[in-house]
Amino acid sequence: MFNNVLAVLSIVILLFIGYNLFYDIKDYFYTKNLKIMDALLSNKIII
Repeated sequence: MFNNVLAVLSIVILLFIGYNLFYDIKDYFYTKNLKIMDALLSNKIII
């Protein structure tokens, strides 16, 4: 019983960490893409 609880807890913790990492990476790429789009738009306006 105790081993099962430990296994479930470790799986939940791993999933939680993976979920947070995924969201951090997604946010990073999303903001990076927004900055690139802003640069492209400002260049178009200048041209």
